[in-house]
Amino acid sequence: MARTPQLLRLGAAVGAFFGLKIVIGLVLVAASAHQLSVRQFVTFSQLFLCLALLTTVSAGAVQGGVMRQVAVAEGDLAAERRATAAGLAIWAGFASILLIVAALFGSAGSRLLVGAPSLARPILVVTVTAVLGGAGSILTSVLTGRRQVLLSLGLQAIGMLISGVACYARLRAGDPVGSVLAYAAGPLATAALALPFARDVLPRPGRSVERLRAEIRLLLGYSIAGLAVAVVMPATLFGLRSAYRSAFGAELLGYWLAANRVSDVTSQLLGIYVGQIYLPRMAQTTEPHAARRLAVQTFILGSAAMAAGWAVFSAGAPFFVQTFFSRQFLPAIPFIGGYLLGDALRVSASLMSATVAARGRPLLCIGVEATVAALITAYVLALTALDRPEAPWLGYVLAQMTMTAAVLLAGRRLLRAGDPRGRVVAANVPIGIQGSEAG
Repeated sequence: MARTPQLLRLGAAVGAFFGLKIVIGLVLVAASAHQLSVRQFVTFSQLFLCLALLTTVSAGAVQGGVMRQVAVAEGDLAAERRATAAGLAIWAGFASILLIVAALFGSAGSRLLVGAPSLARPILVVTVTAVLGGAGSILTSVLTGRRQVLLSLGLQAIGMLISGVACYARLRAGDPVGSVLAYAAGPLATAALALPFARDVLPRPGRSVERLRAEIRLLLGYSIAGLAVAVVMPATLFGLRSAYRSAFGAELLGYWLAANRVSDVTSQLLGIYVGQIYLPRMAQTTEPHAARRLAVQTFILGSAAMAAGWAVFSAGAPFFVQTFFSRQFLPAIPFIGGYLLGDALRVSASLMSATVAARGRPLLCIGVEATVAALITAYVLALTALDRPEAPWLGYVLAQMTMTAAVLLAGRRLLRAGDPRGRVVAANVPIGIQGSEAG
């Protein structure tokens, strides 16, 4: 019972943060839809999604691993510093690679996004800003792992407000590219604000090189898994959108992107809860029955919340589309409704990924994400070949239905796993990634 007030405060904080993301997301969706043509909306959405991907990848997608290691350190400052130093080392390596790739292949990336090289320079700029903001995502992960969730969410909220206001100002000017560049300012602000609060865990001279190397090897497992989760699905969708544009044209692609934008906004509640609360709690839950109860409760509540979003939209779809988009996006209603239904079915796969990460088996996340991506690809390409313009949303729903059935069958076995803390780096013995392989 003593934990109930704390959980209520955390729930309220997550709800408030989610509400802010919803408001900002919907305002930006409405502004982009009203101020831009459908073709400009495609440019804005594709570059925006590219920025989101780069922001995650810039830190080597190691944030979840850092959060998990700090959580199971249980106040051991030396262990927290080691995890932070390893995370920042991985960030530095991936940041260098990203900058080189963006400089060399920006034109190719632009052609993939919009079919022309016009976004080559903006891609380089957003890469630079995403790289700098990546350090902030690691520092806020440290705060979350320390159970300072309210502080972590507060700092992220400030950055999000800065991003939203700056992006909205450029959208009002009808500037699809400049609005994305303006949005990139938010993560930079979060990084600067988080630095003083995480100063005590920053790397110190004289640390054990062997222990740091062991921690880097361990976190690379989470990094690889995080990169797979961050890259596999967006890369799959970028490729599918290119094929879909060739088959059905830019207008229908715009409707698909509208559905993606709505889905990105409404599914944030699940993502925030799973990342900020569920994963750290599951990492610290060693008793199988308690772990199973936590997973089942989260699955039921998450599915209900996402299904409620689909039901509300279905009840007033024309009103919502004309309010937050414009009349020119009314044909996107089936796309949006289908994606919201798919999001309700996506809860099980999201929990599976978070659970295997908390259990110290991060590379299993790759299997979960790759399976979902393969299912979406198979369904969408098959429906596209059959000349079905509803291929994006129908393929998404079918893929999530298939994955849900598979996860429910496999979930009980996973939750019978032992103490997740048994996979943390030992105090005096440098080891690699233990127990991370599939199976």
